[in-house]
This record gives sequence, structure tokens and C-alpha cells, in this order.
Amino acid sequence: MYCTDFFIDCTGSADIVFLAHSSGSVRNANFHKILAFIFNFTSYLDLDSGNYRVGLITFSDSERVEFNLDTYKKRSEVLDRILSTQYVY
Repeated sequence: MYCTDFFIDCTGSADIVFLAHSSGSVRNANFHKILAFIFNFTSYLDLDSGNYRVGLITFSDSERVEFNLDTYKKRSEVLDRILSTQYVY
């Protein structure tokens, strides 16, 4: 799930919340492409320093908070949680 076609200069700090569409029109395969993008983007962030915080919300007919900005402190925890996010349709 790594993308090496881009490089992100991640100096600074930010709170980033991703919204992942998971309705029936997206379908499971495309939902996992969305998660792959989120995973790749997040893998470049220095989450362990606390300069960046990440959250994830999935939505279809209703929203579901997968994890909040303050749920995880380590990049490995965030990446594991992204990988375990289920297609909700």
C-alpha cells in the first residue's frame, strides 16, 4: 500500500481529518483505494512528534467516527487502524 510516486514535505504541524465515502456507489474495491491514499499520505507525516494529528470519518447514509484526532499518538497505531477500517455500505 505504499506509493512512492510523490513526496510530501511534512515540516510544521496540522490537524487532519479524512472523510472516506463508503456508500454502495463506491463499492468495496474503490473504498480500499481511498484507504490506500489515506494510508500513503499519513505514512509521510511525523505523527510520533505530536506535530500532526489524524482522524478518520467514514460515511454513507450516516457518518461513523473511526478515530478522533487524539485517539492515537504513534504513526504505527494510526496506520494499523486505517488498514483495519471496514467498508460500511
